Amino acid sequence: MTSTQTEKPPAEPAPPEPAAAELAPPEPAAAESDPREPAAVEPDPPESAEQAAPAVAADLAPETAEPEPNPAEPESDPEELPPAARLGTARLRVVAVAMLAVAALSAAWFGWSWHSAANDPAIRYAQVRDEALRSGSQAVQNMNTLSHRTVEQDLRLWEDSTTAQLHQQIVQGRAAFVEQVAKARTATTAKILEAALTDLDADAGRARILAAVQITVIPEQGEPVIKKSRLVGELIKTAAGWKLGALSQAVAGPTGR
Repeated sequence: MTSTQTEKPPAEPAPPEPAAAELAPPEPAAAESDPREPAAVEPDPPESAEQAAPAVAADLAPETAEPEPNPAEPESDPEELPPAARLGTARLRVVAVAMLAVAALSAAWFGWSWHSAANDPAIRYAQVRDEALRSGSQAVQNMNTLSHRTVEQDLRLWEDSTTAQLHQQIVQGRAAFVEQVAKARTATTAKILEAALTDLDADAGRARILAAVQITVIPEQGEPVIKKSRLVGELIKTAAGWKLGALSQAVAGPTGR
């Protein structure tokens, strides 16, 4: 009896093991962020103790560090100074205060003096009197100075020293003066011996001067002739100063002088 054996089919090879990447479950897809929700801020990793220590030290440190005192330069205390030094310092302060006080008083006194002088009627009158006397004396001297060598210059000086009627007479008689001096060929000089104001009205700008004059006439040939004369001049205050409005011989007194 023939037994038939059932033939087993050949074993199929085992399927290969999947790779590690294939065994790992697939990562879930990142969810799309909603623009209306704020993005999550991931917390910073904790700092180590070495990294956190400087920040704590910085927080505990004061804002401004005070400089340490230098033992080589001790602070000077006025109370620790010797008595002689304290006395010298006190004296210097007293002297400085005294000098400031003197300067302030001097400035105040000079200011008050200037203001008083500028507004004192007596001082103002004296200033006007001195100015009128000085200008009047010079004008009288100019009117008695004339030379044939400098006749034009001298006549201009006459015109500058006079005003009103006397000035008109000089201007109108200028040609005659030039002819007379050229014919005489003389030089006349004058010197004021004495002069004073006999009248002064400062507000009206009028004054009268009495002058003693020494007049020297030098001819072209011969000796100089010297004579003395007393003249009276009427002074008028103009924009250019005091000038002669009239000039004449003074009337002799009872004694004939």
